[in-house]
Amino acid sequence: MRPIGALQDETQAKRFGDFLYARGIDNQVDPDSRGEWEIWVLDDVHVESARSLLDRFRRDSSDPVFAQASHVAFRRRRQNE
Repeated sequence: MRPIGALQDETQAKRFGDFLYARGIDNQVDPDSRGEWEIWVLDDVHVESARSLLDRFRRDSSDPVFAQASHVAFRRRRQNE
């Protein structure tokens, strides 16, 4: 498990975590000591692609692709319960 970066807003960080999860990238979003929300990727194979996606998210977090992923992640989690 490796950190790929942090976002200041909890809601945004969790939204990005959902986006990764919807793409098949297991991750964890945790608060850090600076008051930011750190995103961790569980499988090293996905670290570089997740970092690239985080850069994309930082440039335009309002892109509908990110909002749609939250719905996909929610359904996937319910199926896995």
